[in-house]
Amino acid sequence: MKKNQTSINFYLSSAFILFLFLQCDNLNTNASKFLPYLSTGESPNVLASSPITNTSGVSPTASVQIIFDRTMKIYTCQEAFSITPTIAGYFSLSPFSLEFTPSQNLTNGSYTVKITKNCEDEKGHDLKNVFNLVFGVGSTPGGGTTSPSVSSIQVQHGTLSACNAGTGTNIDIISNDVTDGCLGTVAARNPVVITFSEAMNTSVTQLAVSTSFTGDYDWSGGGTILTITPDVPLTYGTRYNVNISTNAVSALGYTMSTALTSSFVVGGLTGSPTVQAVGVESQGCSASFPGVGSAAGGDWTLGSCFWDSSLAVLSASSYKFRGGDDGSGASATTAACSDVTTDNFKIIFSNYMNPTTTASAVRLQRLSPPLTTVKMASYAWSDCQAAYPYGCRVLITSFSELEASCNGALAFGNSSTGGDFNLSRTDNAPANFPFYQLFVDTTAIDVNGVNLKNQFQFVMEGK
Repeated sequence: MKKNQTSINFYLSSAFILFLFLQCDNLNTNASKFLPYLSTGESPNVLASSPITNTSGVSPTASVQIIFDRTMKIYTCQEAFSITPTIAGYFSLSPFSLEFTPSQNLTNGSYTVKITKNCEDEKGHDLKNVFNLVFGVGSTPGGGTTSPSVSSIQVQHGTLSACNAGTGTNIDIISNDVTDGCLGTVAARNPVVITFSEAMNTSVTQLAVSTSFTGDYDWSGGGTILTITPDVPLTYGTRYNVNISTNAVSALGYTMSTALTSSFVVGGLTGSPTVQAVGVESQGCSASFPGVGSAAGGDWTLGSCFWDSSLAVLSASSYKFRGGDDGSGASATTAACSDVTTDNFKIIFSNYMNPTTTASAVRLQRLSPPLTTVKMASYAWSDCQAAYPYGCRVLITSFSELEASCNGALAFGNSSTGGDFNLSRTDNAPANFPFYQLFVDTTAIDVNGVNLKNQFQFVMEGK
């Protein structure tokens, strides 16, 4: 069968390229002699292609031509060949080259040619690397008919406990209003993953992308995916922006037709101060904002706080503290009076609070009979800012209960007993008894003069 002129030109081009490398004047009869000198290793490589990758303005009548650096089992290379979008066509083959000619003219747009490593040389060695060729047909760069776009911008989101456990889920901030993005940790940041509709010019596009945090930029997916990993964990309550300008350019030279800006909030929305988390001092409840709660609740040995604002509030019996009094106290003795951390309540606020006013807004009462008299014995603040307007976010409170055994059951402890810092004994109490309710009243105020919007109440079981 007579070969068409394009095929003849392709073979002549192949021979000419090999001639330049080898100065051999008889390609067909001497290929077995000089092709081994052209290869650079055990595995074969693609030596040249037409079109050249990332070329735009390719003719609609173009064919795809591939030259290898050695003789191949060329039919394996034909089977390993694919073009996207899929189009019909036929192949012209030689021992060291293949040509794919579409059955009809190519339409305007981007095309991706791929040859997998199933392409083998005559000795059975796989192609060293998967070969990818991207080219554009029709419009000139910047013309807009093949302008790239942003398919998605994903971050991880979820409850604080899920995020810290690495079980946050991905969500697209373009199509969703995200107000519970993961903060990330020192060991595992929360990356922003931008997916483009086609391969991009990575060096140019990276300059067109900006965020309101600093981080590392990494490309994958053949130039279609940009992952931005923050340098440090993100800050609770902060809205972060991701901007992509029209300077973003595809690998074929087409610019984005429309700029894009999206944003997400990390942790949760903030404004008026709120109670962000509650626990007891003996737990692994954070000493700084934000605290992380347990979706299943727990007791005074829990490795986290009881609860945080990203979780539902469970029944009172799901949260168990232990009264610090062991029942051994007596009048005018120090027994059962020393502070025990299993009934010291930790309250974490969303804002920096006025320490004195806010501590005065915290109280505790026993709900189960008999009614008792409970007073705050002491308190301590942490997670404080050293600069104006100062303030702190984490409060630990110690309460004493008149009916506890410290200094006898009818008196609070005093200076002779070394103080009085514990609630009544609870380790011998029956199930679902007794219940205590912690209050933070709206007189609690942050350093900017904003009051707690709603009274906070939290009920726990002494056990």
